[in-house]
Amino acid sequence: MSSTAEFIEVIKSEVSEDVFTRIWSKAEPLIEKRLFNNSFNLKGAAKYVGASEDFMRILCRKKRIRFYKVGNEYRLRQSVLDDWMHAQEQDNYCETE
Repeated sequence: MSSTAEFIEVIKSEVSEDVFTRIWSKAEPLIEKRLFNNSFNLKGAAKYVGASEDFMRILCRKKRIRFYKVGNEYRLRQSVLDDWMHAQEQDNYCETE
């Protein structure tokens, strides 16, 4: 009886490892792309920040936020948006005693 239970555990382990390996091989490139190259167009940046697309365009045109262009399209890195939001929080926070 213990040999059957051991056999089942071995099969479960091998199946789990195989499934994980197959899922990870497909997910890893997508995760890396998101982590290292995550950038948004104006619409995506606006959604991420919770602002309007026009507001984001104005920030770019007035050079109030870092961006780059691909053709005529503004592109903003997620890290830049995170830094900008953090700076806004700092500018708008007043610690009272």
